[in-house]
Amino acid sequence: MGGDQRIVEGMAKMIVPFDMDDAAGLSSRSGDDTVAWATAQKGRGWYVTVVVDSNTGHFVADLATDDGPYKTEADAYEAGLHTAQDWFSDNYPGRGGPLVKDVKDHQREVARLRKRR
Repeated sequence: MGGDQRIVEGMAKMIVPFDMDDAAGLSSRSGDDTVAWATAQKGRGWYVTVVVDSNTGHFVADLATDDGPYKTEADAYEAGLHTAQDWFSDNYPGRGGPLVKDVKDHQREVARLRKRR
């Protein structure tokens, strides 16, 4: 989906330019479903957009668009991670969701972003 900029003619320009290739994300263990998120700063606030790309359900949908403002990039990134985890909890009860290792990698990224402040 390279270069898939989610801006529709006639709509206000989105704060977070979203591209699946550049977004952080979690995938189901089968690899069939991915929830990805990207952050961007506008003014003093940070925003997040979260998108699910489901091969299982044959759809792509926004879960959150320009959600924010958050005080820090870490807060916006963490909101994206939590939205992804919530989607997998709702849609993959049991063991089909993302690997624990992948979630922990993103939690480490949140910690890294918090140290940068």
